[in-house]
Amino acid sequence: DVPKSKSVAHDEPLTGKSCVNKDPLFPQDLAHEFHTDALLLRFNHPIPEPASTETEPQQAVESFMRTLAEALRFSAAVLLGIQATEIRASFRLRGRLPEIVLYDAVAGGAGYCVRLKTEISANNFLQTTAKDLDCPVGCASACSACLCDYSNQPFWDQLDRTPVLKWLQELLGEASLDPLEQLGAVRWKRPSLSQMSRSIGGYAEIHLVGL
Repeated sequence: DVPKSKSVAHDEPLTGKSCVNKDPLFPQDLAHEFHTDALLLRFNHPIPEPASTETEPQQAVESFMRTLAEALRFSAAVLLGIQATEIRASFRLRGRLPEIVLYDAVAGGAGYCVRLKTEISANNFLQTTAKDLDCPVGCASACSACLCDYSNQPFWDQLDRTPVLKWLQELLGEASLDPLEQLGAVRWKRPSLSQMSRSIGGYAEIHLVGL
């Protein structure tokens, strides 16, 4: 539906005098197109539920997501050897699964996100992020030694490294597990044909599964 127009009496911003123009006005949304390189990071590890003691669960979720986004942004800058101001970060949620969007701060792109995708492994990226969140001075939530700088000053009150660090450590721990072992398989540490012959000799059928 088209929004209804309305006449608005207002003053001129420069002179303070009553403006003679009272023509119908329509609500306006201002936007700016910004074309650059971007990298979407999707995680299949849900973020933690807010604690039952949290008075504002949504604020806790936004704090976690903003901290994760900023931590990944700083780690990306370290791995690429660039200033943190040259890359930006945003976030969104799919249910409880986080998505982080990193993008070059330069219009048209500077190739940073492309390099991050092609030159840096996911494991190295996350390991570096977890290491950076392990604050060298052991701050309670965030400080200039781990997460805070001028570029993210508006979010300082939201940043809390501890739950994000724990979440990343859990994620890295799961990634280090053998995927076959997670499915119930047991690794044969010293395989041999003679042992295999003895193990399967009494079976009428054998099913082999290749992965």
